[in-house]
Amino acid sequence: MKKRVITSLAIVGLVLAGCSTAEDHRSFSSKEKPPVHGKSKQNKEPSKATYEEIYHEALADLSEKKVDYKKILSLYTDNLQKLVQQRDEDNETKVDEKIYATLEAGGEGKMEQPIAKQVFDKLMQNVFYTTLQAAFQSMEENWSDAAKTQKSLQEVQSIYTILKPTVQKRDAAYKTKLEHAVQSGFRQIEKGVKTRDEQAFLLGKQQVEITLMKTFYYASGALPNGYATQAYKNAKTNPEAAKIKQAAGWGYFQSLFPYINRYASSEASFIETQFNLENDAADLNTVDVNKAFVRSFLKIGLSKYKESEQQWGEEQSPVTALEGALFIDLVSRDLTAMLGTEAYKKLATDAQQYVQAAKKNDTKAGNLLMLRIKRTLNEAMDKTKLKH
Repeated sequence: MKKRVITSLAIVGLVLAGCSTAEDHRSFSSKEKPPVHGKSKQNKEPSKATYEEIYHEALADLSEKKVDYKKILSLYTDNLQKLVQQRDEDNETKVDEKIYATLEAGGEGKMEQPIAKQVFDKLMQNVFYTTLQAAFQSMEENWSDAAKTQKSLQEVQSIYTILKPTVQKRDAAYKTKLEHAVQSGFRQIEKGVKTRDEQAFLLGKQQVEITLMKTFYYASGALPNGYATQAYKNAKTNPEAAKIKQAAGWGYFQSLFPYINRYASSEASFIETQFNLENDAADLNTVDVNKAFVRSFLKIGLSKYKESEQQWGEEQSPVTALEGALFIDLVSRDLTAMLGTEAYKKLATDAQQYVQAAKKNDTKAGNLLMLRIKRTLNEAMDKTKLKH
């Protein structure tokens, strides 16, 4: 069994590391292989409810004792592929290639069924997350059109129902209130749409998006319940279960990788390498993976504060100030462990007061608060340096 797992992992490692072109895809056990790139077979875009139904149907099929990969590929290409390709085009990603190659490898017996399920599941969650972001972007671009804005908001809320169970699972694991934070963000967005207050919409949008990022972080690299830690703990006693958890961690990280890579490329590369399924889960350095995540989010937070300072006096400054505060909150557990409870509470208070100073254009208060925030964040950065 162990040899079979290792063999399949060599294949999945190649599949997920870069993916081949359409021409390089191996033939599937069907005379007419579903299309991979370019136009998919579906003629019209299904409703988001249909996306959710098809996604859950595919997951249920991937849980069967004997998986019908031909059926799942058909479900994917007929109902989901167009959406995935749209997001790939928007974000310059290759999720469609990865999903198709994963299902194909599963159908050919070259990837373990539980691993194929994890990869499909987490990559589709990535697509739903980026679709939610695209709907938010549409709201922003069409803010002057109240009808279009309302329609996009309904789309966002519909898509979120697909991701909600993942948020709730993290709340249960960490005793947090991520779902409450998301709903709070939605309430602010709804208020902004109703009163035509664009800043309120933008503030709520940031809260929803970054809370979802926190969810994916908690699922992948956070201590003590992230999949990186779970995979490492299972590595010696149950290597098959460890590899499944490693695949889940890798999959959730894909929703974070593009954004982290923009601000902290070395940390993003390190995390990606650690999760690589060709590597033994026993070699996962969970402490350094966690440090790389935290360091990445601190870098992003500092970058957002720099933007807020540059935008001072403009409507966007409080928005980027809130982004900075939300990235501090994203690693609140880690910062509390590093700095102590009182020091973290002071940092969180300063971050919230800085948002208010930005809203009021209170330069004196803003400058003083920013000095303290930067000093504390840089202190935390020193504690997250990697030795590699």
